[in-house]
Amino acid sequence: FHDALAAAKGSMVVVSSIGAFRGTMGNPAYAASKAGAVSLVKTLAQAWSVDGIRVNGLAPSLVDTYRTKATMDHEARRERALAKIPLRRFGTVEEMAGVVLFLSSPLASYVCGQTIVVENVPGAGGNTGVAMVAKAAPDGYTMLVVSTGFIVNPSMYAKVPYDPIKDFTPVTLVAASPNVISAN
Repeated sequence: FHDALAAAKGSMVVVSSIGAFRGTMGNPAYAASKAGAVSLVKTLAQAWSVDGIRVNGLAPSLVDTYRTKATMDHEARRERALAKIPLRRFGTVEEMAGVVLFLSSPLASYVCGQTIVVENVPGAGGNTGVAMVAKAAPDGYTMLVVSTGFIVNPSMYAKVPYDPIKDFTPVTLVAASPNVISAN
């Protein structure tokens, strides 16, 4: 397996779950196994990159598959889960496949040892996603890409669970766009 990947300068994508990054009620073994898969991605990437093999991961949120029938077939569970998703729908296998295709393609030729979390968590002016990143361990694997608007959120909301100045370190400017205030 390793030799064939090395000969092809191939790529491997390990599928884990969002459960790797947060607890899963009633199923600690599941969360632990998925966290192990994330660690495997980092470890194999270090070991195999010298042979030209890129190893990355995908950690999807809830996707409608035969493995999620316990939630999908239980109306109350399904509705609770949907209520937390801004798009009000579950991810699809095809959407996850798109991320795997990206990670396997030349477009990701410099991506190695990373697990991409595919989860729909915008909301509250970006505060939901920003708060998740603020709580994440400063391990160099979690990056927040956000408009500069998040810096003003503390003045717009009574309470935000992060300090935009102290909790984040700017890395680079990705894009610039003008902000316009209009009043009538």
